Amino acid sequence: MSRSYTESALFRILNPQSVCFMGASNRINSMGTMALLNTLGSGYRGKVYVVHPKDRTVQGFSAYSSIAALPEAPDLLILVVPTVVVPQVLAEAGKRGTRRAVVITAGYNEVDEAGKELQKQIDEVVEEYRIRYLGPNCLGFVNRSHCINTTTIPFDGRSGGIAFASHSGSYVCQALPYAEEMDLGIAEWISLGNEGNLDVVDSLDYFRRHPGVRVVGLYLEGIRRPEAFRKAALRLAASKPVVALYSGGTREGARSAASHTGAVSTPGAVMAGFLRQCGILQAETSLQLLQWLNAFERQPLPKGPRVAILTNSGGPGTSMADQVGKSELVLASFSGEVKERLSKTLPRTGSASNPVDLSFASDLSVYGEKLPRILAQADEVDAIMVYGLAVYASELWKRMGRRAMKEIPLETEEMVTDMLSAQADTMIQALTSSGKPVIAANLDARMDPGVRRVMVQGNIPVYTAPEESVRAMEALWRYTRIRERIEDHRA
Repeated sequence: MSRSYTESALFRILNPQSVCFMGASNRINSMGTMALLNTLGSGYRGKVYVVHPKDRTVQGFSAYSSIAALPEAPDLLILVVPTVVVPQVLAEAGKRGTRRAVVITAGYNEVDEAGKELQKQIDEVVEEYRIRYLGPNCLGFVNRSHCINTTTIPFDGRSGGIAFASHSGSYVCQALPYAEEMDLGIAEWISLGNEGNLDVVDSLDYFRRHPGVRVVGLYLEGIRRPEAFRKAALRLAASKPVVALYSGGTREGARSAASHTGAVSTPGAVMAGFLRQCGILQAETSLQLLQWLNAFERQPLPKGPRVAILTNSGGPGTSMADQVGKSELVLASFSGEVKERLSKTLPRTGSASNPVDLSFASDLSVYGEKLPRILAQADEVDAIMVYGLAVYASELWKRMGRRAMKEIPLETEEMVTDMLSAQADTMIQALTSSGKPVIAANLDARMDPGVRRVMVQGNIPVYTAPEESVRAMEALWRYTRIRERIEDHRA
């Protein structure tokens, strides 16, 4: 582990040995209490202190009346106290020896002149006591390796390689349930808020050095240090993909961003050009941001733009092909040898061109093993896209069985589920046998958790819309080209 990584201010904030909460109470719906309960529920192993001016116990903890009354200076202070009190509390913590904080409290540069004056007071305090902090106006952070979640939303999902820094607290914490549903592998997610003295540039430098981070996501409402951001982003993107969602490019969005985090926004076209110069991929929607992060964490990069499409349904396969035509990808042209192998394997109603369309066929081994293996082994194919996972949907076949038999024995249902899961596993092994990236789609994939579970455990992202899967694959290819272009920036 690099020394510069462990000695950074963000590392020390995200890996505290002791945490003190000010603002937690015996009301479960207060933000301070939610942050406390999530920290405890995430399995945090460090010391936890609570300061409350009146109550002597808070959520089962003995509460201290002040920071001065604590038995030690905590590594990290988490504040959800009245806006006007924050400068004073930070000064008390600084005198005690605490040098790290998370200021959840809002009401500063994003509101009015009185708020800006309070921010100046905070600036003076943190400079005097050398305090580094997240916020104000933020919602904390998640660090899965340290088992700590100081946000207001629980997360019991998978640890992984996705890092995220956001000007919006909601995009950190309210995205957690969706991340859990998608089985996104979270490393560290950070709410930056108003960027008091730690900003997105600090996050880029930190994530570049972080050995557990594979891909970085950003939610931006403005960039305060553009030249420093450009340099940090290029260094990061030379080794790890960066995906950003920018809000504030329109007149309406800029007005909202100013009142949200006090950000000074940039016109959308200008920001898009700037992010391209920085080697950053720009997502169009919040859903697309999460989908691309999912693809980058799970899949290798393609060596070229040539895509093979395997489908058991003509319409969605055509939708995929149409989206490929609008992208930087191309449909792979099969050699005579590959076409011959496909034709011998497909039923009479199938198509050996690209997309490879099985149409409806009862032999699942053709769709689930033989065709995927042919495409995986084809030298003219750089990546594979699949549509039609409903054939493995155990709930679908159970429902059909109930219509035929009215009632199905439990052991029969279990047998069907096990059989379809095994066949899905076989498909995964065939698709991934050559190490090429694979992304799947199915319009009703969310209807059957069994299908999603098997594919996700096999590290194949599954999206609902065929077009979404193509855009995610295009993002992988675009980053391959970005990395080649900016390789000289690699640190």
